[in-house]
Amino acid sequence: MHSASYVIPETPDCLLEESPLSAELRARAQRAAAAAARSAHLAVLHPTHTTLYGKRDGRKKTGPELPVAARKPLPVKGSATLTAADPALRVTQHPIQLAHSGMLPQAGYISLQRHGEGCRSDDLVAINAYAWADLEIHEGHEFFGIDPDVVVGIVLARHDAAGVPRPSYATFSGRGLWLVYLADGFIPPEAKGRVLKACRAYWGEEITTGRGAGSERVTTKAAAMRALWQGGEIDWSVADMSRVHRIAGSTNDKSGETVRLVWPSSWADVRRSSFDDFCRAVLPFSREETQAYLSERAAAREARQASVAAERRPLNGFTRAPRPGRWAVVATEIMALIQHHAGDGAVPARLGLRDLLAHHLCCAWALSGRGGDARSWAAELAPYLCGHKLSERALATYLKPVEKGLRRHEAGETVWYTPPGGEAREKSPLYEYGVAKIVTALKITRELANALGFRILTPDIEDRKALTAAERQAARRERLGAKKRAAMDKAAQERAERIIELTAEGLEANEIAARLGCCTKTVERAFEAMFAGAADNVVIEGIEDEDVSDAELQALVVSCTRTDASRYLSEGSALQGDLAPAQTRPEPAAATETPAKPGKASRKAKTGQAAFQPQTPAWLTHGPLSRLLALYEHARSCRASNRDSASFGPMGCEWEDIEYAQYMLNEEIGEGRKLFPGGLKPLNRPKVLARLAGVGIDPYLYLPCPSPEGRLH
Repeated sequence: MHSASYVIPETPDCLLEESPLSAELRARAQRAAAAAARSAHLAVLHPTHTTLYGKRDGRKKTGPELPVAARKPLPVKGSATLTAADPALRVTQHPIQLAHSGMLPQAGYISLQRHGEGCRSDDLVAINAYAWADLEIHEGHEFFGIDPDVVVGIVLARHDAAGVPRPSYATFSGRGLWLVYLADGFIPPEAKGRVLKACRAYWGEEITTGRGAGSERVTTKAAAMRALWQGGEIDWSVADMSRVHRIAGSTNDKSGETVRLVWPSSWADVRRSSFDDFCRAVLPFSREETQAYLSERAAAREARQASVAAERRPLNGFTRAPRPGRWAVVATEIMALIQHHAGDGAVPARLGLRDLLAHHLCCAWALSGRGGDARSWAAELAPYLCGHKLSERALATYLKPVEKGLRRHEAGETVWYTPPGGEAREKSPLYEYGVAKIVTALKITRELANALGFRILTPDIEDRKALTAAERQAARRERLGAKKRAAMDKAAQERAERIIELTAEGLEANEIAARLGCCTKTVERAFEAMFAGAADNVVIEGIEDEDVSDAELQALVVSCTRTDASRYLSEGSALQGDLAPAQTRPEPAAATETPAKPGKASRKAKTGQAAFQPQTPAWLTHGPLSRLLALYEHARSCRASNRDSASFGPMGCEWEDIEYAQYMLNEEIGEGRKLFPGGLKPLNRPKVLARLAGVGIDPYLYLPCPSPEGRLH
């Protein structure tokens, strides 16, 4: 019996390759695979629970460590972010909510870290990925055209040879590789500085400033790290804590390739690793070596400060102090520019100048000696700059480098800088830009500069005007905290009233000085002024035509102006009750400046004449005031002879001269001998006093009264 020949039936239309139904089935299968890949990537990168308790999670263990089987996973901190192909579509939620959200099927990017309300560096909650690398492969690279699985095998073999731990996973991004290291425990957001430093060292960045810069150890380590990426090119723009990368299952719109996992073979094989082990492998110095170096540097700084304090020298930072007057004007002009762009609101984001305005203004503030920190700067600038997608917290984060440079400058640190085509030189770590660069960055035109009245921030050099001597002096006085004359007079009047009140309570001069925070001489001068004012208005009967001595006149005036509750302070002690007869009181010391001339005493008491003068050292034969005025004349003559020198400013800076004289006098008093040239008394004391009075300088305020060892009067 012969069986009929088997005939292959025709393939149904639904199974044909070109049929619409087959294309639909294939598309559904691709979407299901992409969704599964997205879900697996999200579950591995941002699990719903952290690693097991007690393994580098940063928490203190109060009892014995539990066995692995008895440990409980801890809940995740922070939220992850999914972004669609359109960056405007972004969702930040807890990983559990993201897994069931409608955003996952259309997600194109996923965040590496976990944040609070948004994927921003200033809103970091936990560091999930402590290192990453974006190896781009373009036409012309050695890896171009090679299968991604082969490329990742080569890169991992290089990691093993260099002693660098392998990443947790590597994905093909459509045009290159993404290598990601996941932390095996909780890393706080405060460690982001060390994370970014280790990440950039992993890419091959070489230390150019600070410890070890240019050393063989540093250059060798950087060269070994750069050798890991030969054949491709590292993208250096991804060094931030708000970084996102393409999620598995998505499509790269530039190449049309599907993002997929290339190592390990399955998402179930992904393992997390130790951040400390990674740092020891990629950084040129270990944590222990860095801590020892920082301790040594802190000890050296403390020793330097102690030496300066022992020598009674001012503790300055960098030797070449910046020009505060010039930078104060630059800061004022940048602030005027900010207010001009802000109008009645904030600076528009479309100008693209908000970050640059804040940066250059804070640099000018730091150079002018204004001080502050990133948080205070951001709070002051928030009404003008914050708004559309720029918070005060984000602005403070952006200004952190300026604050860091200012703190290093204040600590006396320096950096080495090599200008293009020049020699290396030591400079301050402060950011100091040229005027032309600031003008270009802030887009200041000549018309805008003229409209706002700028004198420094102008595009044309011929339009820039230097500060006058008076403006530099005003800026310096403001920087040093000098008060206006009216405010000083008001404070002196209030202090004098307070001194009178405390005198009525029975306090002595030294007790009043200690309570008010001034020296005893200040209290005595307040009573001398009160004594002079009282003498002007007192008519002493019976002595109009009599010759009386100064001591008798003082006794009579005090007896006429004294009340039962008041005391007359002189010689640092209080005289209570009825005054003794004039002949029983100690005779006043003879004036050392000019001998007293015989003749009739005036009815009014002489202002500033004290009843007692302690003896001064033998070398200071004419008193501290005369020596101060002589040193002032010397400083002024040096300024006149060095008018064109960089160490002396223009004539007319009496405030700087008197302060320099005060410094020299303090040095001489500390040594107990004459150290500086010039006579022991001024050549023309009335002329010097008249000059100082003309600019509102009281030389008594510059005498060495506050310190006990320097009190000579």
